[in-house]
Amino acid sequence: MDYLVKARSYAVKRLPYLSHLLYFLRPVETDKVPVMAVSPMGTLYHNPKNCSQRSTEDLAFIMAHEAMHILQDAHGRRQNRNPQTWNIASDIAVNDLLENCGLTLPEDGLSPRRFKLPRFKSAEHYYKKVMVDQVKNFFSDLVDGPADGMEEEIERTVEEVDMARNSCAQDIKKYSEQYGRVPSNLIREVEELCAPPKKCWKTIFRRKIKTCLMQATSGKYDYSYNRISRRDSDIILPGLIGYKAKLGILLDTSGSMSKELLSECMAQAKHVSKLFDEVWFLSIDTEVQTCFKVKNFRDVFKEGKIKGGGGTTLGPGFTELSKKNIDICLAISDCWADFGNKPKFPVIWVCRKEAHGEPPWGDVVEIE
Repeated sequence: MDYLVKARSYAVKRLPYLSHLLYFLRPVETDKVPVMAVSPMGTLYHNPKNCSQRSTEDLAFIMAHEAMHILQDAHGRRQNRNPQTWNIASDIAVNDLLENCGLTLPEDGLSPRRFKLPRFKSAEHYYKKVMVDQVKNFFSDLVDGPADGMEEEIERTVEEVDMARNSCAQDIKKYSEQYGRVPSNLIREVEELCAPPKKCWKTIFRRKIKTCLMQATSGKYDYSYNRISRRDSDIILPGLIGYKAKLGILLDTSGSMSKELLSECMAQAKHVSKLFDEVWFLSIDTEVQTCFKVKNFRDVFKEGKIKGGGGTTLGPGFTELSKKNIDICLAISDCWADFGNKPKFPVIWVCRKEAHGEPPWGDVVEIE
């Protein structure tokens, strides 16, 4: 194990921003790997006999290589790809990065030039370029622990690994800001890793609808004999019933919404429509073109149901929906419009992300 201590110290000295993950790796001896391999949980399998014959410089490179696999989440990114080919593609990408960081690639290490490939590409790119016959004789150092006959001796959670990965990414970012000696391609990967996860617009849309619905129906309830009270009594008492709200869908027919995007919006509206007692559909350009109660969402796309093509004046549409006593309005538009007066009901705007105006009220959900 002395060779691992020396190798890690050498790697930390050369690449201090990887120290968090280098110390996160937990060594486990085995003769089932040629030199080293790593599991998704950060177990570092190493062969004592073969490792002791390697130079400290080579072992430092290999340890940094395994740490980089954790940083890049190579196991998770593999998905349904061929494990052997993906492993080699990931090795090529990692080794290229480490060489660019100033470490010396071992003689038997894989690199883009060995396969006559361009430098500084992703593992996904190399996976498409590397042929199966080219990699079948190489050892795969991405192992899945027990599935490969090697016991996972360290109990860790996915959350712990994610925390270690993010801590290392933050270290790289800080080191780059302070000293500026971090390769730009590594910084780009770290920035993607540190970026907050993107939330699906559909999830945001549904959450906003439900929030508005809770606010619209708060405190609105009544008693009805259609639902008998469950309280024990000699007298039959009416039960408490909630308020069923109405949803209005306003389509700006002069906007930049394609039929495909409208279909997606309507699919989401259909998903939440079960929360409402009624759904009204209205199409408008400078005036209201159609307005009808939706019984089947396929009716929206029938010929003649969507009309328009002129300018955009949304005020008459809100006025018409007010007559239907709706509680929430879903407005599908590019928001380059004359909005008119603010309606009494809440409005959720659904716009294309590329370009849209700024509505004077309501919540905006951007379609990706």
